[in-house]
Amino acid sequence: MSEPPFTLFKQPKSANFYVRFYTLGREIRRSLGTSDERDALKRAHLEYGRYVARAEMGLDGRDPTINSLIPRYERYLDGKVERRRMTALRAKQHKRVVQLYLAQFCGDKPVSYLSAKTIDDFMNWRMTYWTSGPGTQITKQTILRCGKPVTRRINPKIKTIPAATTQQMEQSGLYIFLNWLHDEKLIADRIQFRYADKQHVARPAFSTDELKSFFHAIGLRQISASTADADYRSSYKWKMFFDYCMFMLETGLRPTEARTLKWKHIIGFDYETVMPQMISIRVQGKGKHRTTIPLPQVAITLAGVWTNFKFMHNTAPDPEDYIFANSKRKITEDMDRFMNVILKDSALERDYLGTKRTTYSFRHTHITEQIVDRVDYYSLAKNLGTSVDMIRKHYDHSTIEQHREALIPKKWRDYSQNS
Repeated sequence: MSEPPFTLFKQPKSANFYVRFYTLGREIRRSLGTSDERDALKRAHLEYGRYVARAEMGLDGRDPTINSLIPRYERYLDGKVERRRMTALRAKQHKRVVQLYLAQFCGDKPVSYLSAKTIDDFMNWRMTYWTSGPGTQITKQTILRCGKPVTRRINPKIKTIPAATTQQMEQSGLYIFLNWLHDEKLIADRIQFRYADKQHVARPAFSTDELKSFFHAIGLRQISASTADADYRSSYKWKMFFDYCMFMLETGLRPTEARTLKWKHIIGFDYETVMPQMISIRVQGKGKHRTTIPLPQVAITLAGVWTNFKFMHNTAPDPEDYIFANSKRKITEDMDRFMNVILKDSALERDYLGTKRTTYSFRHTHITEQIVDRVDYYSLAKNLGTSVDMIRKHYDHSTIEQHREALIPKKWRDYSQNS
């Protein structure tokens, strides 16, 4: 009988057996978790066979646990944020689905445990995590904030079945994690799984009266920030947020597109001419480049941004400066936070359908107003980097009130005016 391709041994202070073997020029040692020699021999054969099989497929032969890989994956996401290939918020969302949910479901399993069925089972488990699963017993949660663990209470309101948008966001994070595992040669194939159905709902825009309330709330915050004892950076941030909101309404850009804009991307803007101008903006969005035509009054908003920048930095912005830059001339990360504050101040957090508003609501408002002003759908779609079909499905939610005059025959309009 030939000798096995491995050696069984015990550590001086351990009753359990270990296995040692060599493959691809590396020494591998593994605890077998048993003190029984016959059982250890059986486990050693399995361990050796699994390692060699993975190595022959070009995979990492160690088959590490999923939990052991999570810190490495987080560093990968942090690197993408540092290189500006991903926003800090998106990286946080992607980390959460792996840290909080996948780690609980199968984090102690080897990475080879993952399969299409595993992911399908995981998503079913995740759907009821807070309603009938492990989350029902959880009242506190420990998170990392600035590298330090912080314990916080869990709001009972989040203990629901996740909305379709939440499912899609988490599935996007899962997709990136699985692709990373494949690229790192930790799994053999890219795992495909079933995505949640997308819900086609009207996007939450602002009415004229709602915008008045919204900007009034910003004005109150600006007044508070400009008091003598306030931090001048706070005043700078609130002025920039006001200009940001105006800019978004006048351009219809996606928040992710506006976030990375630099002054060199603004074509035809003259700071000395404080009046509407014919400006073009070079935009990169959803992996594609395009030139978009904003409303002419955006020039007045840009002049305000320019002046605010000079106030903070004692110099005019360079072409390489970000339009919405923080006090360190880096991309500002305050917009979503300020948006939530003002939405709460003005009681406009949700529209009449209960849909939550975000910075995207400015884009929806811009498109709605363009539709009401009878801008051609094709031209509008091309200008904003979307499709006619998407506009018809999502954006044409202008209220019937805006079409009142067109719907009432002239004789009745005349009657109403004369009565």
